[in-house]
Amino acid sequence: MAGLSLLHDQPNYRHSRPTKVVEYMAHGVPVITTPTPLAADMVEQHGCGLVVPYEDPRAAAEAIRRLGDDAILRHTAAQRGREAALTHFNWPDKAAEFTQWLETWVREDAGTRRAGDAARTRRPRLRPATGSPSPGPRPRSGRVG
Repeated sequence: MAGLSLLHDQPNYRHSRPTKVVEYMAHGVPVITTPTPLAADMVEQHGCGLVVPYEDPRAAAEAIRRLGDDAILRHTAAQRGREAALTHFNWPDKAAEFTQWLETWVREDAGTRRAGDAARTRRPRLRPATGSPSPGPRPRSGRVG
């Protein structure tokens, strides 16, 4: 009936896009989320569900009831979410752009290292699991597309 993403107001959630929200949308499931910025923006912009206040179980329960009782709202939100996921968050459509961003970050990171103090040497950053160099700096906003 609805996919829930009821995160707390924590700093580590403010710049992330919950994967589960995009997955609910892709599967045509209406979303109920708390107002973490990127999740709330997606739900409100695409009209694919409802946003409820943080730490408010009554509001979450009411949103579930509302979607359960209102077939038109439920089906409209589901359809809009699916369309938005396919249009804006579809990996095959965004892979080339994402790869270009990664390559840009690697080039920028390499340029920063070359431009640094020549007397100071840096060791390459390593990934713990593989020992291969990291892809460079991470995006600041978490927005992809």
